[in-house]
Amino acid sequence: MFGIGFFIKSAAPVSVFIAVFLLGFLLVGCTSADAAYSKVYLVRLEFNETIANSVSSNSSITELSLATGYLGMCVSADGSKMCSTAKNASDLAPYATISVGESSLSLVEVSKALRNVCHPRLLATSLALCLVLLLVMSWLALPLVPGKVVVRRVGCGLAALALMIWGLGAMLQHQAVAGAKSFSEAASSGLVIVAKGGRAEAMTWTAFAFLLASCLALGAECFSQRSNKPETTQQLKHESS
Repeated sequence: MFGIGFFIKSAAPVSVFIAVFLLGFLLVGCTSADAAYSKVYLVRLEFNETIANSVSSNSSITELSLATGYLGMCVSADGSKMCSTAKNASDLAPYATISVGESSLSLVEVSKALRNVCHPRLLATSLALCLVLLLVMSWLALPLVPGKVVVRRVGCGLAALALMIWGLGAMLQHQAVAGAKSFSEAASSGLVIVAKGGRAEAMTWTAFAFLLASCLALGAECFSQRSNKPETTQQLKHESS
């Protein structure tokens, strides 16, 4: 029983810590040209080689791609990589635009449409709740501190809230990426190819799994405390009589 109890108590903080790490990396993906950040993207847009060569005389157009994250974008062109925050995405537009007849097509503008749907608010909210939850569990780990019963219940509520919010965020992200892939390829008549970010997708659902584990661990701990309370009360009455 001691081993099971220790596992339950240690599983929650470890799971939340891992979830914070994953959500944090997911949030700052594509904000830097470093491989650790630039490879964490929701979608990667590039031009179809066959169609692009027929509409543009630029021979390096097929080497051009744009990766989009929650807060940043990275353009790969001519063997180099440039990244910028979403607010300064217009700085990357000249490097990710081709002329098609009398008009032009910008990968930056296409990626902005995705960001309007897949906004980082839910991700940032979940990350903030997880950080508060870590503080709550740090308080519970301290010996001889008051209010542990109330604080533990608050922790259970925070874990459940973070789980629900990020569950919603993960589903919206999945649908937004799938919709962007279908719409962008159809609207551009196959000129733009959209690839899903496998690493970001894996981090999204792994973080959700760890939040679920922490919620279950905290819930089991609260339930165990409530079930042991009547036994303790009955024992005290028996000793007093």
